[in-house]
Amino acid sequence: MAAKRDEVGQQVRDVIERVLRQRLGLHGFREATVRAGFGHDGDPMLFVVAHFDLVPEPIDVGITVGVIDALRDELDEIGEGRFPIVNYDFHDDQAITTKKKKRVRA
Repeated sequence: MAAKRDEVGQQVRDVIERVLRQRLGLHGFREATVRAGFGHDGDPMLFVVAHFDLVPEPIDVGITVGVIDALRDELDEIGEGRFPIVNYDFHDDQAITTKKKKRVRA
């Protein structure tokens, strides 16, 4: 864990990078930038930006589901309690899709 709450140690960076690469690597994930900060309520946070390269196939935004939980689980294992907030920086020309679920009427 980082020595100060406003720092991000290498172990934390390595865990974040590994989790994102495992979950998003097939979708053009290139690297993560991480900075420490505070949320609007003053709680310490980890602000993560996942950067992506352009890939030929459209990326379904569903790939992001579960990323926060996976990060929290792995960060907890190393004693890091700050909540990770992830922003996704897709290439400007990347096609993005969503799979829409059919609504069920009652």
